[in-house]
Amino acid sequence: AAAGREEAPAGTEAGPADAAARAAALFDGSAARSPAAAVSAPAGLTVGEVGHRGSARRRDWSVDGAAVEYVGGGGIKDVLAHPRSPDHVLALFNQHLRPDPSISRTERDVELAGRRRLAGLGVAPAVAVSGALRETRDKGSQTIHYLVVEKVSGTTLAEASEADLPLVRALFKSLTEARLRLTDRVHLLDNLMVGTTASKRARQAWVVDAEGVEAAAPRGLLESWRGHPDELAAYYDGLYREVAAELRRRR
Repeated sequence: AAAGREEAPAGTEAGPADAAARAAALFDGSAARSPAAAVSAPAGLTVGEVGHRGSARRRDWSVDGAAVEYVGGGGIKDVLAHPRSPDHVLALFNQHLRPDPSISRTERDVELAGRRRLAGLGVAPAVAVSGALRETRDKGSQTIHYLVVEKVSGTTLAEASEADLPLVRALFKSLTEARLRLTDRVHLLDNLMVGTTASKRARQAWVVDAEGVEAAAPRGLLESWRGHPDELAAYYDGLYREVAAELRRRR
């Protein structure tokens, strides 16, 4: 293994008992691997325990004993600042009403599958670690699954301006060419961000929630030859008009 890193056997992942000791279940963008296949992890990014106290609306969070900032989320996922890396965030696949850890793992793997589809486009923040940890709270503890991903420094589309629309257009063009559809139109303005990451300093539009990413059917040669409209391109044209109208309405 490279200096400062430790290899984990394929098919394992960072668990509550050994997350600080080994890296595991990392995403490498390879279609040959399962969503939780293991490769080497940057030292210091794995975590072993997260805790919180208080109500769902107002919680005090800690990771490995250190107080951390709540970044956002809701429903099945909470996103926290990473306690040791300002360039990463920690996404927790919480199941507050369903303590079965297999459900948390399934939700995590759905997110990883979406990120796999986006891997070659460079439009989703890179995943550094995928694993499991122990979550402690007021009324007990449970095992949940998590991702450590690169932090996007910027704003969601809900807070963006008209000046960012060309970046949104470029993102939709890349997704159209790759035949990938964003299915969650309801939360689109929160699932997309405009900004930079530590590894990509050029400002661009990002897909920060990849749960609603699915493959679209390829466009047939005959359909193209006959000049039939591309259904996926029309879909993104409609999405773009909705986003543009919303940003202009909020001026």
